Amino acid sequence: YAGVLALIALEIFWTVTTLPISIFSKGTMVTLVYYAISGLSRHYLTFGLREVSTKVFLRYVVISFLGIVLVVVSTHW
Repeated sequence: YAGVLALIALEIFWTVTTLPISIFSKGTMVTLVYYAISGLSRHYLTFGLREVSTKVFLRYVVISFLGIVLVVVSTHW
């Protein structure tokens, strides 16, 4: 579980490093994606697939998406 999450975070970081933005913005984007992936996978492993409702899925995805949009809009390109 932890190894897979670390590998995903590494791939996201590797992808984000190509963007011409500050390291703080990159770190925020990686953190938001990690928040969504780790939250959804933890919920799945704890409660199973039947308990991963649309409400839970949207909570993690919407918070991460809005955070990334906020970073993209407010960063200096």
